[in-house]
Amino acid sequence: MDRIQIAYTVLGSLGLILATLGYLIKYKKMINLVAGVCKNDKRIKNKIGFARFVGGNVMALGIVFFIGSLMIYSNYQHKILIETFFLVGVFMVISITFRNAKKYINQEENHEK
Repeated sequence: MDRIQIAYTVLGSLGLILATLGYLIKYKKMINLVAGVCKNDKRIKNKIGFARFVGGNVMALGIVFFIGSLMIYSNYQHKILIETFFLVGVFMVISITFRNAKKYINQEENHEK
């Protein structure tokens, strides 16, 4: 195996891990897997909606990683087009997540010490 094949194997494995984490967050409501969030976090307005939203986006990102790595790894003749599709898919999932995550988080912060 050359380095490119190893890189795409790692990328595909990362996709499977992200898809599994997304499943656990979305369907098992394990929001403690989200960085910086605990089960009794008062900053989250709607914990079920937050779990669905973040879990669904993490799962979509994992699926994009996995399918993208399979498409490139299969020695398809249009690798540049597939890599562009892959990068656009990743950018879209990340931008949707950052843009819409604010509706599940309380904006008022108590600065009590």
